[in-house]
Amino acid sequence: MAGTRSVPFLLVLLATLLMFAGAGMAQDITEGLVARYKFTGDALDATDGGADATVHGATLCPDPVGQPDRAYCFDGTEYDYISTPLEVQSAAGTVSAWARVDSFETGFNRLNLILGQWDNLQLGLGDSSLGADGQWVFRFRNAANSLRTVVGPLAVVGQWVHVAGVWTGSELILYLDGEPAATVSSAGSAGAEGNLMIGRHSHLYGQNYWFGAIDDVRVYDRALTAVEIDLLTEMYTGTEKRTWGAIKAMYGK
Repeated sequence: MAGTRSVPFLLVLLATLLMFAGAGMAQDITEGLVARYKFTGDALDATDGGADATVHGATLCPDPVGQPDRAYCFDGTEYDYISTPLEVQSAAGTVSAWARVDSFETGFNRLNLILGQWDNLQLGLGDSSLGADGQWVFRFRNAANSLRTVVGPLAVVGQWVHVAGVWTGSELILYLDGEPAATVSSAGSAGAEGNLMIGRHSHLYGQNYWFGAIDDVRVYDRALTAVEIDLLTEMYTGTEKRTWGAIKAMYGK
């Protein structure tokens, strides 16, 4: 009938408008973005910062929904890691990544790290020295030269999780799939030492490696809000959430 639109057409139109509205919101997440490693076939920095990473042994593998060559897999040894030229030293900031644990070590000094910058910044799984074997942790050295640790729940092997560590200048917050898992007070920042590594500690060999997959690593020089962290994680974590593909489209992945 002339001048009318079918219900399917209107639904498609509404979905398209919502996607563009979401894309507008997503632009805010680039504020303070120092580096982003999409891992879409390489380890180049997707920002204008030029902090391209170098792959050592890690291999391209499927991302959380099975798209090939859009994440990196690590075998838990000193030969599989990715080095970056970044020295994270902002007074407040955020690091985040999608990660899957395939296995993890336990015992003293057996952290399993997604990100590591000496003993100043660490994101991954804890060990027995922390009383946190296999548990999600975020560690950050504060202005009093104290390495503060936030401990979350036990990781589930084989499951993709969005992990984020935020330091505000007064506290540390560990987020899992967009929800705050734990918080601890921590004043200031001790600054950086060494370069940020993906999949290992930045100076210890033979330990603290990641065994699993990592995707979409981000580093910000500001503390993202809870709303912003949730926006980053709106992928396959619930029926009300946007789909992984839609979010990737929003962020240009």
